[in-house]
Amino acid sequence: MDDPVFSINDVRKPSGDDKHTLATKAVIHQVPDAETSLFKVKPGGAVKAHSHAEVWDLFIGVEGTGTISYVVDGEQKVT
Repeated sequence: MDDPVFSINDVRKPSGDDKHTLATKAVIHQVPDAETSLFKVKPGGAVKAHSHAEVWDLFIGVEGTGTISYVVDGEQKVT
């Protein structure tokens, strides 16, 4: 296989786009139907609000604390 191998240092230092507030996004793997990305969110930062019709997001916190807000059946929820 010719897929790149990612190291722990790659995961700790995302160098992707900066369209989010105090957050960077690095795409780790991408195929037509899916994408795996790493976000590093600084204190006070946020990932831009967005929606998906046929996919979902999975958030795993590695360090610190955060809040996730989302909408289900028109109702705003916060985790």
